[in-house]
Amino acid sequence: MSLLSRVSPWASPSDLNRVHSFLDLRVADIWTCYQQWRAKGAVFLTEPLANHDWEWRCYMRDPDNYLIEVGQYTQVALDHFKQYAS
Repeated sequence: MSLLSRVSPWASPSDLNRVHSFLDLRVADIWTCYQQWRAKGAVFLTEPLANHDWEWRCYMRDPDNYLIEVGQYTQVALDHFKQYAS
């Protein structure tokens, strides 16, 4: 049996303590997103957490156990980015 037939890149993660890949989504209002998605049945690993005043982040898993990060930049970050926009 070849390695490729034993380890599929499309298989669900077997070790949930190891990140193989993740999807990063940016939203305009993380708290509203968090509340609406939870009301629809999404199970989050964390509630939105502040990240050094640059952004808010929360984490969930999709039905195949892939990690999804949902984030929102703060005004501090947006103002910083505008300094470098052309």
